[in-house]
Amino acid sequence: MTVLKNGILLVSVMMLSACQSFSDSMWMHPPQPKPVVTVEVEPTSLPISNLYNNPALDAEIALAVKDYRILALSGENTLPPGVPQRIKLANLSKYCGLRTLPSLGVVVDDRIDTKQRELFFNYAQQYNQFVLAACEKDFGRALR
Repeated sequence: MTVLKNGILLVSVMMLSACQSFSDSMWMHPPQPKPVVTVEVEPTSLPISNLYNNPALDAEIALAVKDYRILALSGENTLPPGVPQRIKLANLSKYCGLRTLPSLGVVVDDRIDTKQRELFFNYAQQYNQFVLAACEKDFGRALR
């Protein structure tokens, strides 16, 4: 009988100490909502007039991370702008990689389409000359 009383007393003390350790737990106190923090963010979408205007800087950034992908215009299966005829498209794709400039999608005004394609072509031509020089430096004759 004494063993039983000692056992009950021991269990009661353990439960009491366990309950005291849970007094600060979440089930005793519901979580408080966190304050909402508002952050001013610069807009990330730029009008097209601010994009594709610095091919040298963009190529420098790409080359810093060894991104040799050559820019191509969507819907064309010819050599990308600025790539000489001595380079084979299959080898260029294999060693340097290709990245397609965004498609113009549905065209409402042909004048805008022509101007936009000209902008993309000129940008890609200049960008590709910088990137191709670096790709040729690393892969050389394999591109021919």
